[in-house]
Amino acid sequence: MNTPFDVLPESLRDAIAQACEITSTTNDPGKVADALVTFSQARALDFRTAIVRGGRGSGKSFWWAALQKSDHRDWIVRTLGAKLSKAENLEVYAGFGVSSDTDKYPSWRVLEELAKTHSDHLEDIWMAVLLNHVVPAEVSPFVGNTSWKERVGWVASHVEEAESHLRDVVRNLEKHGRHILIAFDALDRLASTWQEIRPLAKSVLRFALGLQSHTRIRAKVFLRPDMLEDTQITAFPDASKLLDSQAKLDWSRIDLFALFFQRLGNAEDSAAANAFRIGTVRICQSCGFLTDEWTQQNGVWAVPKSLRSDDKAQKEIFHALSGRAMSHNQGNVKRGYPYTWLPNHLADSHDEISPRSFLSALREAARHQGPHGSELSLYFTGIQKGVAKASETRVTEITEDYPWVHIAMDPLRSQINVPCNRKEIIDLWESGNVSESMRNTSSVDAEGQSPKLGPPKFLSSGLLGLLDDLIRLGIFSAQKGDRIQMPDVYRVAFGLGRRGGIPPMRPQPT
Repeated sequence: MNTPFDVLPESLRDAIAQACEITSTTNDPGKVADALVTFSQARALDFRTAIVRGGRGSGKSFWWAALQKSDHRDWIVRTLGAKLSKAENLEVYAGFGVSSDTDKYPSWRVLEELAKTHSDHLEDIWMAVLLNHVVPAEVSPFVGNTSWKERVGWVASHVEEAESHLRDVVRNLEKHGRHILIAFDALDRLASTWQEIRPLAKSVLRFALGLQSHTRIRAKVFLRPDMLEDTQITAFPDASKLLDSQAKLDWSRIDLFALFFQRLGNAEDSAAANAFRIGTVRICQSCGFLTDEWTQQNGVWAVPKSLRSDDKAQKEIFHALSGRAMSHNQGNVKRGYPYTWLPNHLADSHDEISPRSFLSALREAARHQGPHGSELSLYFTGIQKGVAKASETRVTEITEDYPWVHIAMDPLRSQINVPCNRKEIIDLWESGNVSESMRNTSSVDAEGQSPKLGPPKFLSSGLLGLLDDLIRLGIFSAQKGDRIQMPDVYRVAFGLGRRGGIPPMRPQPT
């Protein structure tokens, strides 16, 4: 074989498909090896950072689940060092999240009832959740109180005693040199409508702010950007103390490829994983890149430094898998290099790429082999199909979060090519009665807000405002001369055309 990897291309392709599988993270974040801890995420994972913002697929729920696992926390410490993370002496508890474990926190239906009873002091709910986690059973005030209604009721009527219990916990933490973190995620699921979500989400942030006075107990809240932009959630005294120190879950191109390499280097097919690790070192050495060997720590192979930080080295490795051109003719790079083409076609209009989309594209690409006799594990036609699949997944996610987006996008399907003028979009919306549909849809509540946050500018500025809402979400981008562009990660699945681009998806016959 004329390849740096001493394994059949199909074996490596199967290993790629497996390595790029994504767990649901409802209760289990998956293998430690699946978690790449980047230095750009160090602040987000730091014990002292209370607010972590990230879009869909950026890793919020993954890290929420991973922080609750001791082996994942150990991996964070080994990667970042103790100075950047107190995870080596940390206990992490769930305040609210994507799992349905009602022993840890109330379900959304219970929260809706609790919010009616404790509307003046919703933070009592989260104090009850924290105390239920951290107060030793022998002194717990909740002995015999098996329901959240009883527990929150006790906190509301015993404020001083609740605070005393928390002080006792803090003193014990100081005595033993330990820390406690209570982690919140999926705040858009706190209730069934946005009107009910807002005060509960606000109470979580106020509770997190209150814990800032303790050096040993902190909260970490994973949030969608639109929730932080909602002033009805963030308008409370000293909110700036939380918001000014927020961290963002960013994923650069280098980070994404390092994540892929780490997963493939730890694939379940040990022979393929070993061949990949040996091959990467061989490639780097032959190209003159300084690289250290892969090192194994507690059963996890750590990506060499050069493959975590050097884009030229990463490019050589990926092209050994994919070929050097997005073409059958590997000498013709007119259509681009796979290393840059793939992330460029997965970025939204804010130039952000989610690791979920990236892994989804690679998983789909690995399911398509090249022409007979090709020694490449990935082929450019499979990478194109991978982007199309990632687009389909991304559109499903965005419309789950914002149901009104389909109302705006459906009249444009197969009717328009981008880039285009704003007027072309507005004209199609007017002929499709989009304004009326937006106002009449059952996904919009009495305030004009969907349960997942509706289009705020549409309410004040009509169809031009709706276009601005879609730009804010990263679905469209504004260009010079009143032109509108759309990234492929949305364009393909929404069915819009672009000259020379990946063909848009067409509706399937029913």
